[in-house]
Amino acid sequence: MQKLKAAFPDDETIVAAVIQTTFEGHTINNADALRKNQLKYRLDLPFGHDPGDTDLPRTDPGHFPNTMVSYRTGGTPWVTLIDPNGVVAFDGFHIDIDQLISYLKENA
Repeated sequence: MQKLKAAFPDDETIVAAVIQTTFEGHTINNADALRKNQLKYRLDLPFGHDPGDTDLPRTDPGHFPNTMVSYRTGGTPWVTLIDPNGVVAFDGFHIDIDQLISYLKENA
């Protein structure tokens, strides 16, 4: 994330955010742990925490984080790129940051 942010320091069309979705390990993957990582890696960008509702049964869609359900994400780290029109341009597990930066420089 630091490398991505550094590649587009003043570009308002490239906005990065981190959303932690918690589908397991709710006691350790919490908002406090997320904040510690934000500070540890000195990431000056929006962070959010989407834990879902663990009080609901696993068969209830509300049990899982809304972000995971809405964007059909899987494991960690998952990357979703959304274009300015709200269309998902990439949705997948892991990325090559250098390839992503090159792609964005060519297509943004």
